[in-house]
Amino acid sequence: MGGTSEEQLSVVENLEDAGYLADSVETPESAMEICRKTRVDFILSALHSMEHFGLAGYRDIQELLPELRFILTVPQDRLSHLDFPGLNIAQVVPAPFLLRDLLKAVKRSSRSWKRYFRKLEPVSGRRPQC
Repeated sequence: MGGTSEEQLSVVENLEDAGYLADSVETPESAMEICRKTRVDFILSALHSMEHFGLAGYRDIQELLPELRFILTVPQDRLSHLDFPGLNIAQVVPAPFLLRDLLKAVKRSSRSWKRYFRKLEPVSGRRPQC
């Protein structure tokens, strides 16, 4: 959650290219609807989204799915001021971030990422290393 529509689309596309099932939403309420319909390993959100919408919606999601983890992107200058009681923040990715750093955080936070990994055959004919 968070960022412009183009930024969200780019993150979703890059996660899908890496073999993850990903979706983009505008609000915690929209995320809650997805969480009710499908299994979600984590929610990626920008700090400014949490501040904009308030923590109540995020806490509602956490209450619905206590095992759910959040990956939070945070501007470098705000890293030392994080305090989100009641939320399972699994990873914090300093922003601006490189795609490889975001993918590392996603991989560490996804319980069953291999299950969703697409069985793509690279040009060399060898399977990707997981």
